[in-house]
Order: sequence, then C-alpha cells, then structure tokens
Amino acid sequence: MKVHSLTHSLTCLLTHSIIQGYYHWNSSWHAATIKAVNNDDTCDIWYEFDSMETLPRSLIRAKSTVVSPATLQFKVNDNVVVNYKGTGKSYPGTITACNSGNTYDILYDDGERDVGVLASLIRLSVQSTETSPLEVNDKVEGNYKGFGKWYTGKIVEADNTAFKYSILYEDGETETNVPRNRIKQFDELVPVDINATIAVEDKVHGNYKGRGKWYPGKVKGVRDDGAIDIIYDDGETETILDRSLIRRSSRSVPLNVNDVIEGNYKSLGKWYTGKITIIRGDGSYDILYDDGEIEVGVSRECIRIKA
Repeated sequence: MKVHSLTHSLTCLLTHSIIQGYYHWNSSWHAATIKAVNNDDTCDIWYEFDSMETLPRSLIRAKSTVVSPATLQFKVNDNVVVNYKGTGKSYPGTITACNSGNTYDILYDDGERDVGVLASLIRLSVQSTETSPLEVNDKVEGNYKGFGKWYTGKIVEADNTAFKYSILYEDGETETNVPRNRIKQFDELVPVDINATIAVEDKVHGNYKGRGKWYPGKVKGVRDDGAIDIIYDDGETETILDRSLIRRSSRSVPLNVNDVIEGNYKSLGKWYTGKITIIRGDGSYDILYDDGEIEVGVSRECIRIKA
C-alpha cells in the first residue's frame, strides 16, 4: 500500500495548521504543526515531540483523521512501563499520543520522549487506588520508580498538599517525590487458621517452595485434606501447600464482633485501636475505639487486624 493512499485530502495548507505527518523514523502518523509552506509543495512541520521535518503534501493529512479507540490497548495519560527500544531495560512513563498501527508516544519520568513505541513493548504500571493522606513514620509499600515492584519502607517526608512523599526503604535506599498512587499502606500478612474457610479465587500469599518469601496469588483449588493450590500473580502455580505456608492480608480476614482491630479513622490515614461492635448487612462494620469514640459503617479496607 502506498503511503499517500492513507491521507485525507488537504485542499489548503496554511502555516500554523494542526495536521498529522508521516514520521520517517518509525513510519507512523503523529500530530504536528505546519511551520512553513514551501514553493515545491512541501511543508516544514514541527512534531509535538520536538522534532522538525520537511514533508511532501502526500505525507500530510488532516488532524481530523483519528485512530479508532477500539483498536487501542492503551490511552493517553496511561501510566506505563516501557521495554526501552526492546533492550530489556524497563522505564516508567506516560502515554502522550496514540498512533495508527497500535503504536504510542511516551513521555518518560526522566523527561525523555519516545515515539511510535509498539504496544508489545508497553505494559500498564501497577497503581495504588488508595487516596488517604500519609504521615511521617507510616509503614508503607512503595512501587519503586514505577517499575511495578513493591518494597516495604516508611514515610520520612510528607507533602499532603501535593500528595508527594519520600520513602526510606528497608534496604536503606531513599526515594523522593513519590506520588500517592505509587504508595500503599503496609498490609500485615496473618496466618490462616486450620479451621478457617478458604475458597477458590480468594486472594492469598504463598511461601513459595517453603523458602521464606511470600508472593501474592489466588487460590486455585482446595483439597479434601485442607491443602491449597495457588496460582501466583506472575502466572506460576504451586500445588498441595500446607496451610502453614499460606498467609492472608489482615484486611481480608473475616471479622467478628469483639475482634480487636485497628481502624483507619474517617479514611484519613490514621489508624486507631478499637473493637468491632456491629457487622452490618452491607459488609461494613461499627467500631468502638479505645478512646470511647464510635465510628459506624466502616468499610473492610479501612480495618486491619491488630498486630
């Protein structure tokens, strides 16, 4: 197929018009601005990613030509991790443009840009859905540099206006200006009682091959003797795990009246000790805090088992 057969008719080319140009480095269409219309029926255009090129009319099309959303795997402003130029080195960034051929323009967190990146080299960055403010000394998990790996640490600086934080990780490294969506409250893992009910699809952590490291996954099967089969989040499976090798998030353990817990009071990020007084039909709870205050209708994610 000839490239010009993809273009839309442009009856008039004007300086400062917003168009799309067929960028020669990656053979993809990208938004650009006409900077000059030349006598030889070419145009000098300036791409949004700060590159200039002179193109014939046949390689310029109207900006109204858009990529169908149905063909896209990602969208503008998605936070992603990119296998940089297919080298195997991954860097976090943001989608700035969606192009034909399922390619994308990227603005990396370090300020560098890349254009026409294949979808196969991109994956969505894992984001925290928590929004409550954090305070200095809060124990947290940070998505280190946005790579999708979560590490335990504590908050050492907190800006709850900009929702940016500094984390001191347990290995001694400090990361600064970490956005709230790359931080989640530390979640204690608690043992699973031998008589506790566990069902297929329950979220758990497994002590992989008994080596002492706990990895997240889901229950794939429950055997007659109580042993568990797990499929880990990375796709690997492990079968016939004794319950001593299973942990659950303290926030997923079923709660009962009079259980001693910690509540994230009014979802403000401060955890206070209390006990469950009522379990409501919608799955929320009433808490009587140690200072005598009562909070009603507290959601399960705002309650954790007291360590």
